[in-house]
Amino acid sequence: MSLMAPPIVWDNVFSPSACAYLHATSSIGGLGDELHTAFDRSLPPRTPLESALHSVLLELDDPSPVVEYWWRDEWQHVEAHCDVDEELFEQEGRWSFPTNGHVLYLRAGSAVRGPTCVWARGGAVREDFGPLTTVPARVGRLLRFPGDCMHAVPEPTDVWLDDDDSDEWLGDVPEGDDEDDYVRSVVLFNTWQAMPLDVPVAPATDPIESVRQLAEDFGGSVIEDVIASMASPDDQCLPSSQWARVSPAVVKGSGTADRSGSGASVPRSYYVALLGERLRRRQDDEEIELAAPSGLVEALIAERTVTSFVD
Repeated sequence: MSLMAPPIVWDNVFSPSACAYLHATSSIGGLGDELHTAFDRSLPPRTPLESALHSVLLELDDPSPVVEYWWRDEWQHVEAHCDVDEELFEQEGRWSFPTNGHVLYLRAGSAVRGPTCVWARGGAVREDFGPLTTVPARVGRLLRFPGDCMHAVPEPTDVWLDDDDSDEWLGDVPEGDDEDDYVRSVVLFNTWQAMPLDVPVAPATDPIESVRQLAEDFGGSVIEDVIASMASPDDQCLPSSQWARVSPAVVKGSGTADRSGSGASVPRSYYVALLGERLRRRQDDEEIELAAPSGLVEALIAERTVTSFVD
């Protein structure tokens, strides 16, 4: 497979009501945080989430037989890594990559400024840290990228920057008043040509029945809000003719500028933490230092603009 294709981003892949429904079903569907699940597409979808992902891949004309997916509902720091067959790597130290990785954004709080960051291959410091693309979280947005690409999420926004100057670089980043302002609900899913090792299959679930049981057990306004959001089940993506392909803001040149538009100094390097032990990191150090391109800070704090940095 070709591993040089750039990330692709679409907006309006799911309607706002469908995103609310899928967020609710994920919340009560037993997925938990980081619980990876496998979906064999030769069989009917067993959950609303599987039905949603299947609809996306049909619109993309993607025949991949296996989907591995998981869900996360909070903005948290994700160290740079490429997705692999985790059990195969653990047992044999062998790298097996999915065909494509995806992020489907279901909810984004007003204070979230933590884009998904994807590096293409062809870097000067390390081959797998090439040109960077930043993708802010936006409801109904879908990101798709080659399965061997390094990717990460910064939290807080300035976690990769020099602590002494980060306040000056970031300027006015919104602060939330409550937990909802920091919600970052995403479904992450990989497509595979063969089932990865030891990834469980989801049991068939009825989310309406699950939430009714929660209402009986706990009740309260929160459960009532969930029930309201699930009143009209909607787990299908919109037709691809209605998707809006997002053209990124392209920033050319990998060098840094001396001053930003506001007159503040800008970083010359950024420091990205790497996931896992030494073999997984592919180096001794736990982080990698990369040259900070002009516009990096603006890309990290962008609310919706996708930015691609090219040499």
